[in-house]
Amino acid sequence: MNLNIYIYAYKGKLQIENDLITVLKHFIDAHFTIYAEPWICKLVFQKFGIICSSDAGKCGLVISVGGDGTLLRAAKLSVKYNIPLLGLNTGRVGFLTEADAGNAEQIIEKLKNNDYFIEYRDLLSVNNNPVVNDVVISRGSNPRLIEFEVYCETQFMCKYFADGIIVSTPTGSTGYTLSVGGPIMMPDLNCTIVTPICAHSLMNRPFVISNNKDIHIHLKNDFQANCQLIQDGEVMKELFEDEIVYITNSEQKLQLLRFEKKNFFDVVQTKLSEWR
Repeated sequence: MNLNIYIYAYKGKLQIENDLITVLKHFIDAHFTIYAEPWICKLVFQKFGIICSSDAGKCGLVISVGGDGTLLRAAKLSVKYNIPLLGLNTGRVGFLTEADAGNAEQIIEKLKNNDYFIEYRDLLSVNNNPVVNDVVISRGSNPRLIEFEVYCETQFMCKYFADGIIVSTPTGSTGYTLSVGGPIMMPDLNCTIVTPICAHSLMNRPFVISNNKDIHIHLKNDFQANCQLIQDGEVMKELFEDEIVYITNSEQKLQLLRFEKKNFFDVVQTKLSEWR
């Protein structure tokens, strides 16, 4: 294992910062070289007197400290530099994270002994931006329903009047897609899920299609709607009448570092029970 690691965390929560300091101490004591975002580099210098860099290109591993949302943001670095990503969970659910941040000592031992494997996840792409979980077109604060047509390649799929639409990877099937009635997909499936959000129709059903098919979503609204294009929970831009969103399968893969093979159905049962 390359002992250069890049630490990513969500800024703004006191508890996250406390957990982060604990994680950093364990890795510094184990002689890992820390690279991180500027605000974390400043924290490392304040707490440990160590100057660190933000150059992720020199690292062999990205470590996210937080929940799934933090991991999705850290995934951009992982994909950009083609290096594995390890999620340390401090959040509530953590479908994607691999271990609890409180187990840092055991994690470090496994990393140093190369006791891990890499799990590859398919990604979507919008304007060459990789997407781990989902692409969402939402009506945002607009009170009116969105009218749009969905195409698979050149074939017309369906027309919706709805609050929006979600195009998801199997990885993202346990996220927003799940909450609007989409299917739970095993993460190694090669497919894409298209799910409307609160469609004004009796045919409010998701489609599951092959992930080698491009998807085009054409907004048909006849007014200047402030609809939003959202990728992995981040608002990318506003959409207006007659715009088309092109969604393709990415040639890149997300590399998730794993320590042990887990029964996917056990994970689903455990994580979903935390929402009850």
